[in-house]
Amino acid sequence: MAERRKNLDRDVFTGMVLEMLTEGIPFRDINLRQVAKRVGCAHTNVYNYVSNYGELTWFTLAEALRRMLATAGPLDPDSLLSCDIPELYVDFALNHPSWYRLIWMEQMPGAPPAEIIAVLGRPGAVMEQWFSMQYPHTPEVRRKTRMFHSYLHGVLSKVVMGRTAGADPGLREEILQEAALIRKLIFTQQEEEA
Repeated sequence: MAERRKNLDRDVFTGMVLEMLTEGIPFRDINLRQVAKRVGCAHTNVYNYVSNYGELTWFTLAEALRRMLATAGPLDPDSLLSCDIPELYVDFALNHPSWYRLIWMEQMPGAPPAEIIAVLGRPGAVMEQWFSMQYPHTPEVRRKTRMFHSYLHGVLSKVVMGRTAGADPGLREEILQEAALIRKLIFTQQEEEA
C-alpha cells in the first residue's frame, strides 16, 4: 500500500490524477478508488475535498491548465511580451500529451464547479492578450486569435492522438514554422490590403 500521507488536500488528489495520466493510464480507466489508494488513504477520504469523481476531474483539468499557464512565467505585460506563447503551447502539448488531451479532448462529466470557470477561459485570454501586444493596431484580435488557436489545436490534436507519421524529431520545428506562417497570414493580410 502507498505510504500514508498526513497533509491531504484537493491538490494532492489532482496531482495524482495528472501523475497517473503521465504514466499512460487512460483517463477513462482512472477512478476514485485508484487515486485514493495511490495517495494512501481510503477512497471515502476524498469526499472531504470533492463531492464526487466528476468534480475531481474538473479540478484536475483546472490544475493542468494552471501548469500550462505557469510555463509562461508571470503573466504581467512585461513578462508576457518577452515569451512566445505559441511556442510554449506547442511545447506543453508535446511534453504533456495526456494533459493536453485532458484539457481539450476528454469528455468531462457534468458542469464545471463555479470556482474554476475563470481558469477554463484563461488560456484563450492569455493568448489573446499576447497577440494584442504583438499587433496593437489590429481591431479583430479576438477573432484572429481564435482562428490561430484552431489551427494550432488541430495540428497538436493529431500529434497527441498519434495520428501523425511517427515521432519525427523535426516535428516541433515543423509545427512552429507552420504556425509562424499561419500567424503571418492571419494577422497581416488585412493590414497589407489596406
